[in-house]
Formats: sequence, structure tokens, C-alpha cells
Amino acid sequence: AQLFTPPAAPEGLAARWDEATKEVALDWRPVVGAAPVVDPAAACCAPPPPPGPPVRYRVQATLVAGGGHPDSAAVVYTGPECRCRYRFPDGVALDAEARFAVVAMRGLAESGPSAPATCTCHLGIVFTYDHDMDERGLFYYIGTQGRTQPWQNPAEAGWVTVTRSSNGGGNASDALGRQPNSSITNYGPPSWWQFDLGAGRLFTPT
Repeated sequence: AQLFTPPAAPEGLAARWDEATKEVALDWRPVVGAAPVVDPAAACCAPPPPPGPPVRYRVQATLVAGGGHPDSAAVVYTGPECRCRYRFPDGVALDAEARFAVVAMRGLAESGPSAPATCTCHLGIVFTYDHDMDERGLFYYIGTQGRTQPWQNPAEAGWVTVTRSSNGGGNASDALGRQPNSSITNYGPPSWWQFDLGAGRLFTPT
């Protein structure tokens, strides 16, 4: 049986969170060429070696829980394509970090796997405060439909529902405005505000 050297490691592995499908989309550049193992003494008179078996890829995902401890690992794809998608099981925290590794293989047992290419990806979207009225927050994200449209107050557009214990001044929706305003409850307990993000949205403060 013809033996082949391990393929080169895949390059360009990238992982992106798809908010619409709640999946991680991965892709990488294809690996080309895997030299057959040839006896140098017979190379001068040996016929050209047959083409090697096609390259296949194996992708493994490791979920990292709080504190950086491995929580679970699984092979999420094996096949010839240079892309795949994976959805973690329900119940996985959307602020978790996932680590992915892809190796290239020739056939089933003709050679060992390549060295791995790795990358990381946060599940869900992490909003990091920078300054008041910045464009990095949750409500700005909703109000621009994922930063794809001009800003609209998400409460006035009907994407978020804002309620409060009493109407002390201004409109409840003003709390999500991009301009300074006075939107208050009446003085005295119990006073509260409530922001309903709508179906399909989950937000975890940190």
C-alpha cells in the first residue's frame, strides 16, 4: 500500500457567530498536495506514484466555561469541505467562549493528521461599555437592527417595551433615546423600570 506524508496544516481558520441561526460558521483555506513516501533508491526507475487519496478535514470544538476550564469537547465535522456550521446544545451560555481546531487528513489511514489550526469565538454578542452614548451597547444594537440600519429608538419602533412604576415626567421610551432628556418616575418607593427585550432575546449582565 502506498504511504503518504501527513498533509500541511490548514490555514486561515475563522469562526463567526451567526446571530440569525445561533450557529458558529467556520471556514478555512483548502490544503493542497500531500507527497507520497518514495524510496530514494528506487526513485530513478519507479513509475510516477498514483495520486493520493483526497484530503478530508476534522473539526473539534471545545466549550470553555467561566474561569477557562474545558467544559465539553466534540468532533463537530468530518468531511471534504472547507467550511462547516455548528450549533451548541440548548442551555449553553451565550457569553461562553468556544475554541475550534481543524486538522487535515489523507483518506482514512494512509497518513497521520496534520498539525491543527485553531481559533476562538464568543457565542452570542458581547457588549462592552466604553462611554455614555457610545455605539457599543445592547439597545444601540437593537435600534440599528444589528448595526445594519440607521438608528431608531427601539422602544418607539416597538422592538423593546419600556414600562415604569409611575409617570413622573417624559415618556418611558425616552430612557432609550440618544439625546439627554428627563424621563422619571414619581418620587418615593417603590419605584422601578422594566425593559422587555422581546421574544428570542436573552441578555446576561456581567
